[in-house]
Amino acid sequence: MSCRKLQRLQNAALRVISRRDIMCPVYELHQHVKIDTLATRAEKSLVKLCFKWVHGDGPEMLCKMMEPTPEPIRITRSSVRHDPVIPRVKTVMGQRSIRYRATTCWSNVKPELKTCTKLDQLKNKLRTVWDTFD
Repeated sequence: MSCRKLQRLQNAALRVISRRDIMCPVYELHQHVKIDTLATRAEKSLVKLCFKWVHGDGPEMLCKMMEPTPEPIRITRSSVRHDPVIPRVKTVMGQRSIRYRATTCWSNVKPELKTCTKLDQLKNKLRTVWDTFD
């Protein structure tokens, strides 16, 4: 089942649960029930996965896949962040890889989420500070 179909099924179930009609906007349904969309949940899980990689707690296979930023020749603001290197991809299939999606998602995360030191702290901030990356 594709993500779109699953999202439509979830939206229909939310309409039944919250007793809203079909004209009710989807974002209101999700706010009323306090549940994230599937895309938001996927992005949050990628952020958690990257957080684990940055702190050395990630799965071994993922740690081998991700490359840290190389040591800079000159110190710049962007070189201090220690973000993983975003791989260059030429195809849409490459953009769908977990390595590409996780690194781009981590690079778009707000700085206040990157400063977390523990996974529980990150999870709490994700609940309160999360904005979608549109």
